[in-house]
This record gives sequence, structure tokens and C-alpha cells, in this order.
Amino acid sequence: MDLPEEVKNWLVGCEHAAPIGDNAGLYTFPGTTKDRPYTEAVLKKIYIGGDLDLEMFKKLRENGRDEYSVMKKLEEYPHMVKPYKEYVHRDNEHKISNGYILMEYCGVNLENYLTDEKTKLTLADRVKLSYEVAQAVCEIQEARIIHNDLKTQNLAINKNGLVKLIDFGSSFKGISTTTYKSKPQEGVVRGFTVGYAAPEAVCGQKKVFEDLIDVYSFGRIQYQIMFKKTSGEMRTQFLAQTTKIGELYKFKAGAHDAFLEEVKRGPIPGYETNDFTDKLLSLMVECMQSDQVNEAGKRRIAITEVRDRLKEIMKLPVPKAVPDVKPLAAPVPVVPLRDKLLFVNPTAKTLCVVHFNGATEVLPLSNLPADCGLSTTTTMNNRVFALGDSKIYEVVVNEEGKQPEIRPAKEPLKFQHLSAALVSDDHCLYILGGKTHDDTYLRACEAYDFLAEKVLPFTDLSEAKAEMAACIFNSRYIYVFGGELDLDICVATPKSISHNFSQRIEVIDKSHPEAWKTIEVAKDSGWGGCGLSAAVQVKDNIVILGGILNIGGDYEWEVNCTTYTPATNKFSPKVVLDDSGRVESFFNNGYMLPSGKILCCSNTEHEGRCQNLCTFDPMKSQADFSFVSVKQ
Repeated sequence: MDLPEEVKNWLVGCEHAAPIGDNAGLYTFPGTTKDRPYTEAVLKKIYIGGDLDLEMFKKLRENGRDEYSVMKKLEEYPHMVKPYKEYVHRDNEHKISNGYILMEYCGVNLENYLTDEKTKLTLADRVKLSYEVAQAVCEIQEARIIHNDLKTQNLAINKNGLVKLIDFGSSFKGISTTTYKSKPQEGVVRGFTVGYAAPEAVCGQKKVFEDLIDVYSFGRIQYQIMFKKTSGEMRTQFLAQTTKIGELYKFKAGAHDAFLEEVKRGPIPGYETNDFTDKLLSLMVECMQSDQVNEAGKRRIAITEVRDRLKEIMKLPVPKAVPDVKPLAAPVPVVPLRDKLLFVNPTAKTLCVVHFNGATEVLPLSNLPADCGLSTTTTMNNRVFALGDSKIYEVVVNEEGKQPEIRPAKEPLKFQHLSAALVSDDHCLYILGGKTHDDTYLRACEAYDFLAEKVLPFTDLSEAKAEMAACIFNSRYIYVFGGELDLDICVATPKSISHNFSQRIEVIDKSHPEAWKTIEVAKDSGWGGCGLSAAVQVKDNIVILGGILNIGGDYEWEVNCTTYTPATNKFSPKVVLDDSGRVESFFNNGYMLPSGKILCCSNTEHEGRCQNLCTFDPMKSQADFSFVSVKQ
């Protein structure tokens, strides 16, 4: 950080500094002094508002809408971070827009603590942790403060297990409904985090009981702690339940109620069911009641009651643990489903829209750039992306049925990724490997954050290849299967390939993408390396459909499937899906339908790729080629 002189003086004698976020750093000192009774401190840059003059800033502070005044009001509470010093920056026109706060270091944030492999928590430990968070929320409500952005990243836990709230950038003075005598307040709540914020915040309701917003967010944190979710999984889950409208969201009909029913049924992963878990799950659901006041006139539960009931639950017998035999710690989520599927055919310059009621539309894409190749993907929110030379294009479907709009991304990619594997989650498109126009194969991977509209670097693959099958497993792990290799490399490393196709599986954890893990596949596994195939998660497995092999120098198209189980690193025997000659191959796209079937692209001749869409039932290992034919 380029710091003002006054702030630099705070740090005189500092022995070590380390970043702990985009706008914060941890500073350590050799010992305490009279003016500095601490050996560790966090310096955080804050953004106060848009060019406020002194009078406006004073009013902001009087109303408790700035972070430092909220922290000073709360500093005597045991679960709150203590502020040490504040610096407010004024420009030449005496406008105030930012500043710095030096504050107590409270330990690792709760998100990192929960996802750290070294953290071993029993169910009793997790309930105690939830109780600590509830106590923190009780303290801010006692002080008549609304936090407005409760999430695991804004909580920290120190070496003694004490939980503290550490970020108050969205907080303000508000009402207290602990006695339930106050009336709802006017004004739409702004500044929320997807995956944690209450429905009344994300949907922009006009009248709200402000502190009940924090109760809902606490329920989400408790759910994350008990069900061992990451913040990314929380976000993905939320986006699957909602539709975005401008800056706000709308829950799909019945989606939130179905989620609460699923939570209430349980079980809590890794544990048997008993009175302890039943009461815990019921309390969780009461915190996450979708309406602050439901149809029966019952309000969302108060945080003081939540704390007291957690205290009583901790006195009950804890259920027995169920052995977890899976090597992947993340629980298996419901595979996200879409309400329609979209496929780009760059050869025919068309967009096929398949609705789940059986209706299809084929829209012209005459404005599709000439450099768009076969690499296209559809995100969970029905956003369609196509890959060019070093460009990303979004295909925007016009609701009025006009020709879709083609929008290039603001930033170009660093590499040409022809024939790359594409996978996407709730906000990122991952571009994996591929090759350039001069047939140089790439290990390079990149990520495109389509919410921030930024291209980000991503960890390179272990080998350079193109045309791989890839999918995101359990919303967290990216798996890459096979892929075409450079023939020159194949001659040099014969053990790692089947002809010129990789025999490897690569996997990486998106939340900790330090390196790809390489899984060598045995020759008798039942799966051979291939390219141009599709990979789709089905429950605990990944189904790999079709592809192309190089047999004795000749390419051979496959119309079969095999199932890979990550927990055991085993493949099922291949199943031939069609031996009639009607279909010659499957291609990269594969998607789950609500019926439990997989929808995938196929073709009946080499010159017309992706001409047909067929469904495949992984439970019966059968393909149905009568679903829909896409006419060119």
C-alpha cells in the first residue's frame, strides 16, 4: 500500500507485514510499548463514500453509517474486533472518500478455518462454533447495530476458539425487534452477499425488520458450518434457486421452500439422526424462514432465542458418527439444473434453444464472428459463451425472438485456445488447454469472471493438450479426461499416451487451485484416452460419453459411455449406446435434465457436427435418439 505519512508512523518498528485480503495487511511488532499495547495489528483501507464534504461526513458518523464509528460503539463486547486508530483522507478540495483503520488481529477468518484440511471438528464442535457466532450477533443487536453482511469471511476465530466479527463496512444503526414491538422500516436494503443475504434483501422488499436480516444470514452460516459447504458452494446453490433481475434476484417458484424442506429432512453429513440433530435442523429452518412474517403471522425467530436454544441443544446426547469412506470431503450436492438448454453451432451459424416442455427454436447467428470455433458452453444461468481466437463472445438471446446479440468480452485472453475444454460455475468460465493456429498445444488455462468481466490467470495443466472432456464435480473440483496430445510429444513419452491421446485424468480444487493432481489410469481400466467427448456428473459419478480414438493411425468415432467414480478411481465397463449406424459420435456438451437423463449433442455425418440432440438415461444405459433433430 502507498500509505499517508501519519499511517506510516503507526507502523514504525514493524518487523513483518503480510497481505490478508485485497485492502488489508497484517503487521507484527517485536513487543508492546506504552503507545502500542499490542504486537499484532491489521491495517485496513476503507471506502467511506463518494467524495463527501466534512459536514456530510459528520452526519454519516452521527447516523452510525461509517465503519469506524460502528467499531467504536461495539469495542467493549468480547466478540467484536477492537479498533486502535483511524485516518480519514481529505483531497485538495477537502473531500472525504477513503481512509485507514488500524485494528486488532483476531485470527484466521472463519471461511479459511472451516475449509482448512487441518481443521477437524466434531458435530459438537460445530454446534459450539454456531453458538459463538449467535452470541456475536446478539451483541450487535444489543447495541442496536445491523451488520447487514454476515458471512464466514467477515468472522474470525483466534487461537483460543473465540469468534469475533471483524468487518462492518455495510453496518448501520438500526431498530431492535428483540421484544417484537417495533414496526418494519421503509427502504430497500442494499449491499448484500449472494449466498448469505436474506430474501427481503436480494429481492428488494420495501418494508423490513432490519435485524431479522442478520438472523437469516446467521441461519445460512449455521447451514454452511453443519453441512460443510464453501462460500462458493453457497453462492452456486443460491443462483440455482433464483433468477437475476437487474441488480436484484427473484426466487424461482417453490425453490426456497424446497431447499428448507431438504434441510429439515437432513441428515447432517457424517452423523446419525436423533433428537439433537432434529432440533438443530428445525432451528436452522426457522432462522431461514423465507418471509420475515409468514402467512400465519409468525415472524422469523429472534437471535436471542436462537442462542438460548443452541445452548439447550448442546446439553443433549450427540449422535454417533457415520464413517466417511469418500476421499473427497465436500458433500455431494444436487446437480444444478437449467430451465432450458442452448447450443451454438458455429458451422451453421445457428443457436438451438431447447425447452424442457419439448419445444425447440433454431435462431440464426449470421453475426457470429468467423473466428468462433466449436468450443461453446452454457452456464447455469443460461448464459452462452463461444470461444474465438483469443476472444470470448457472449451470445445474448433476445426475449422478443430477434437475432441474438453477440457481445465480445471486455478483455482478450492471453492465449489462443482453439479446441479448448470449457466448464463454468456460478460466475466463472474456465478455459483449459487447447492449441493455437500453428498447432502448438497448450498447458495454459485461464478463467473469465463474467460477473466482474475480467480475465484471470489459472493454474496450468500438467501436459499440453486439446479437445478434452471436462466437468465440475460437486461444485468444487474440475476434472479433465484424456485429450489430444502433440504427436512429437507422444513419441517421446509413450507411457503416458494411447496413440496421440492422453491416458490421464487431471483434477484441481477450484477453491485452492495451487496445482492439478494427475491420476494415471490403468490399461485394463475399461477407459482409453480420447478426445471430443462429453463428461457429466451423475450423483457420485462422472459419465463420459463417446469421443474419438486414434487406432493405428486412423480416427475412430465412439458411440458408447463409461462411468468413472472419483471416490474409488474406478471405471465401469463401456456400454455401447447405439450400434445401428444412425449416430457416429457424441461431442463436448452434456447437460442434466430434470428427469435425471443427460442431454447431449450427436451427429450423423462427419461434415455436419451437432445436428442432433439425444437423451441418455445413465440408470438404464440407453440412448433415445428421437428427442429432437436440429435442422441446419
